[in-house]
Amino acid sequence: MIRGDLIGAHGMSEPDSSSDAYSLRTRAEKVDGGYILNGAKTL
Repeated sequence: MIRGDLIGAHGMSEPDSSSDAYSLRTRAEKVDGGYILNGAKTL
């Protein structure tokens, strides 16, 4: 990340779970060339 080769992100709030990490439903599935994120976040 320091070199700029990677980009990091952190999204914690979801509908129906607020910031309760054990209730989060969003998942990242590794695919060729990256990841597919499946879920919803709260603004």
